[in-house]
Amino acid sequence: MATTDFLQWNPTQANQEDDATYLADTQRTNGIALDDIMPSARMNKMFYQWSTFIAAFCQMLVAKGFSTSDASLSALVTVLGNILTTADVSGTGIVTVAWSATPTFTVTATDLQFFMQLTGNVTSSTLSGVTPGQKITFLLKQDVGGGHTFAWPSNVYGGGALDTTPGACNSQIFEVYPDSTVRAVTPMIVT
Repeated sequence: MATTDFLQWNPTQANQEDDATYLADTQRTNGIALDDIMPSARMNKMFYQWSTFIAAFCQMLVAKGFSTSDASLSALVTVLGNILTTADVSGTGIVTVAWSATPTFTVTATDLQFFMQLTGNVTSSTLSGVTPGQKITFLLKQDVGGGHTFAWPSNVYGGGALDTTPGACNSQIFEVYPDSTVRAVTPMIVT
């Protein structure tokens, strides 16, 4: 069972500035001047706000099965690494991979679409960087000559046969399973 030791400061909000006072507080907006005194009511409000957010965030992680603790910075960094950000998913969309007889498809985002214009046969290919739960789509288009084959990466299961008609667009969606195998979740679609 996941746990956390991050707790809210002053949960009863005792001896604490109200929101309007805190909003107008010049120490909050300008910082504490040299040798200024920081009133306890202001400090309680400040610590309350910070700790409330942190405690809620950690409780959200616990609800998703991740333990959080202040005992180890590196362990906390590892747990927080499970949070998806725009940096993790910014690559969603279509990534064009130049044709090669032996291309490498490197997954850099949560869900990704690879596009390749086939100008020759792909005799072997590699898919790397996969994480369980990802959805990966291959979009493979025959050039005007057509007739090109595609060898699926060795960790991909259920890849369909391509339509080799000139100009044919072939697409198929895969999902990465917990054992890191990549399995087809749709048949090959040809347009």
